[in-house]
Amino acid sequence: MAVAGFLLLALLRTKIRYLGAGIAGLATVLVVVAPSEPPPDMVIAEDGNLVAIVRGQVLAPNRPHPPDFIFDQWRMALAAELDQPT
Repeated sequence: MAVAGFLLLALLRTKIRYLGAGIAGLATVLVVVAPSEPPPDMVIAEDGNLVAIVRGQVLAPNRPHPPDFIFDQWRMALAAELDQPT
């Protein structure tokens, strides 16, 4: 929808081209307002050795010291922090 709006805006030379700006703006509003999917309850590494439970914005791994690479990818994707035991 946004691409169609930008194409109208860029390719047409009549006043109809301003309709493209409205269509692109509507597409932007729909993306912002549309409900998003809830985060997963659990994430599992591809080899199955690392698992983490997602509780809100906190990840609770099954290992005390999870591998940094995989866990950093999960943290960035879910905008979560590591559950540090005290």
